[in-house]
Amino acid sequence: MIRARRARIGAALAGSLIAACSGSEVPIEPVTPGSPALEISVRASPTPFIQGDSTEITVTLRNVSSRAVRVHFANSCTIVYAIRTTAGAIVVPSGGSWICDPISSRIDLDRLEATQRTFIWRGEGVPAGGYVVYGALGGDMLVVSTGVNVTVTARPPTTP
Repeated sequence: MIRARRARIGAALAGSLIAACSGSEVPIEPVTPGSPALEISVRASPTPFIQGDSTEITVTLRNVSSRAVRVHFANSCTIVYAIRTTAGAIVVPSGGSWICDPISSRIDLDRLEATQRTFIWRGEGVPAGGYVVYGALGGDMLVVSTGVNVTVTARPPTTP
């Protein structure tokens, strides 16, 4: 009787394990930031703005593949942005690179899923003129989006 009961419990447990591992789980494929499975884009709004006001920068990372993916990063910087003058000089990040914590990080995306990060740039401390905003992956910014043109205009003088 005890053997029969153990056999029923064992069969029920095995059935539960098989149901839990039914193959419906989606395997996650590891990819690097430059993978063709990933698409990075950037949007800025408004694109002309006055110094001291702000533009909102939205960087989107999209999995364009038919599989779930996991993107690993060597540090805490995952989705970032950069701003250059139209001549190509880096304005943001100051010093030309982001300071990132030495903590590995990752982003998991289901097939065709996207994630976004939003940043605010005020254009303070830069001369009025044209700039190009990029979305980037990782603190080293080796993978960047197509740029978006932004114009910073000088604040009109105040009249007494």
